Amino acid sequence: MARALTMAVLLSALTVSTMGQSADGIVITQRVTSGGAPLTIRMHIDATRMRTEMEGPSGVANVTIFDGGKQVLYMLDPARKTYSEMTRADVDRLSAQLQVGAAQMQAQLEKLPPAQRAQLEGMMKGVGRTRTGSDGVGRWTCDKYDLTMNGQKIGEVCSVSLTTLGFGAADFDVMRQMGAFYSGMTPQMAGQLPVPGGIDPGGGS
Repeated sequence: MARALTMAVLLSALTVSTMGQSADGIVITQRVTSGGAPLTIRMHIDATRMRTEMEGPSGVANVTIFDGGKQVLYMLDPARKTYSEMTRADVDRLSAQLQVGAAQMQAQLEKLPPAQRAQLEGMMKGVGRTRTGSDGVGRWTCDKYDLTMNGQKIGEVCSVSLTTLGFGAADFDVMRQMGAFYSGMTPQMAGQLPVPGGIDPGGGS
């Protein structure tokens, strides 16, 4: 029997996430509206593979498939009927190029006035979150967080742990594998578990 969750998340947009588990793995569907055309994101997850589809009013815009066993990321364009692939060797080459660029950027930052440097470094840190309390989504209690960037609030999220929903971190291990695949390009991804908005990958807060 499938286990599912539906919730709403405010992040400068309305995101509705649905999770279900079947014999073939886990299926996650997100529907996002942000004042424009709605966007649907579908993720199909098993132990070593993850397929992500983004679909707008005109149909599926793009598809990515990560194969953890082969360590390959496939990127498909259904409209053009083309695809490309990125191997671990490709990621390593890009990582080396990015490291050179990062060193050059750091050298430029050191030449800036302290205030301007602090502002740019803050922007480079990405999105932070601060817990503000609790709320309820359906029959679940969720933890509320403010999302901030460069010290400014940009949205809110209400997070539910996977264990509360009957899942565990092992169910999403392929996401850890994908994070490790990208870790050379973006070290902050290593060890992270990128699950849909409003779902806490940990066992608790």
